[in-house]
Amino acid sequence: MKWLLTCVYCIGFAASQSQQPVHFNITQQQGLPSNTVYNIFLDSKGFLWVATENGLARFNGLHFKTYTNNMVRSNAVSGLFEDKAGRIWLHNFFGEILYVENDTLKKLTSWEDYYTEGFPTMSAQGENILITAPNSFYSYSPTHKAWTNLIESIPLSERPMQFNHHLINHQNQVLISYANQEATYIRNLTTQEVYTLPRQYYPLNINVIRLVEWNKQLWLFDPVGKKLFHLLKGQVQDILPTYKEKLIDAGLLDTVGDSLLTFAGSNGLTLLNNKGTWTKLLEGKKVSSVEADREGGIWVGTLNEGLFHFPNLTTYLFTKEEATTYLKLALDKKNEFIYAGRSDGGIQKLRYDGTSVTTSFTKNNKEIQSLYVDTLSNRLLFFSDKLYCYDITNEKLIKERSITAVKKIERVNNGYALATSAGLQLLDAKTLETKQVLTAQRTSSVAYDLHRNELWIGSQKGVLLYSFNTETLRSWSYHESPHLAKICFTGNLYERTITSERRKSGKAIYITQWSSFLAHHLTESD
Repeated sequence: MKWLLTCVYCIGFAASQSQQPVHFNITQQQGLPSNTVYNIFLDSKGFLWVATENGLARFNGLHFKTYTNNMVRSNAVSGLFEDKAGRIWLHNFFGEILYVENDTLKKLTSWEDYYTEGFPTMSAQGENILITAPNSFYSYSPTHKAWTNLIESIPLSERPMQFNHHLINHQNQVLISYANQEATYIRNLTTQEVYTLPRQYYPLNINVIRLVEWNKQLWLFDPVGKKLFHLLKGQVQDILPTYKEKLIDAGLLDTVGDSLLTFAGSNGLTLLNNKGTWTKLLEGKKVSSVEADREGGIWVGTLNEGLFHFPNLTTYLFTKEEATTYLKLALDKKNEFIYAGRSDGGIQKLRYDGTSVTTSFTKNNKEIQSLYVDTLSNRLLFFSDKLYCYDITNEKLIKERSITAVKKIERVNNGYALATSAGLQLLDAKTLETKQVLTAQRTSSVAYDLHRNELWIGSQKGVLLYSFNTETLRSWSYHESPHLAKICFTGNLYERTITSERRKSGKAIYITQWSSFLAHHLTESD
């Protein structure tokens, strides 16, 4: 998904200037078929599918590809999901079932023999597709082109007057909701466990109720009646009082990724994380669908303003005034803290929820130029007027060293690589003694290749490569600009990202394909 997000930013969408987290609005101007979005879905390959009033589109981060079929009676579509074979399924507002196979939008014509009225709702169950409509319940095998009527699988005493158009996969099991004159039922088709909600106690709107799995719990939401329940071990628990305020404008209850629950509707969306923190987004906008990406951001579909993308929701946790003082950030994944280096020389320790933790790190009134958390040794290294090494557990100073301005710190082998204004130095993790590798050349960034035991160095004269195995240094000359500012790995050994900063224009170049970058911009020198 990273390539998709990178392309999004290259398009140049305008980011919001409000107090909301940084986000981008994608509309018909960028190729969206319609600004009325009913449903969005991120598939297993990382593509974003968008169901709109004017048809289906797939977004690759840069362009939209629209899908059409001359056999359909309506282009307005919704209900996106993916089956085991990678097909994308959906339906239109005339009740026709469609699917994308071999990059072509096809119509499930045999559904016409079984369809009566209403919107179909579908869910994958193994190799098959489960389909409900108000008066029908079927299983369809795409492999064998065979239909099975599943109404007989429901006990006669519960035989429904009407199916709710909703299916859900809960703990890899399929649940279905339906109702008769006596009660509303939620049945697990795998275990046959059933939740019974008598109408005299639970007068639910069967047409709109929604089932959601979150935090390993099953939730039941009635957006019309503003009712909310937990379904657990056959018992029904009313939890409306806890969430009543959030349900005022909500017409949709859904999960976003693994950790967020969203209440969405005519007044934006409200997110709840599993630690109990609430976040309000897109207030005043009509939200129809929410989807999480693989990079920690979310996509939001609206009924009249297209798509919104929030690449990183954590930006919401800190105010603009606080952020202006943060120059460097370092993540402690092991203990789930963020260390923020300030312009006044202080270092603030933050929790993932945005709250600050009191620290006893020394303030030197010199801005933090580099910051690094070593989770292997439980250390924090940073440079302001000197290089400081602290024990994270006890927040005590281990050692300080007078070194020329350190711009980047990276863990390598049994120590650290320090990119400084006077060259590259290696710092032994045990003794904290230094060894000079490169002199008389300004360096600003380093990236360590663990697989090859090599260190890439960004310097004023180009890219340098140091081999720890042979203790030799090779250089690459960069034709377009001698000022190399950043160098980093994307996670794949053969995909590296190099950023070259043009001093005169102030603009930056981002190259993500290492092989083509070498062919066009770099030459090896002795």
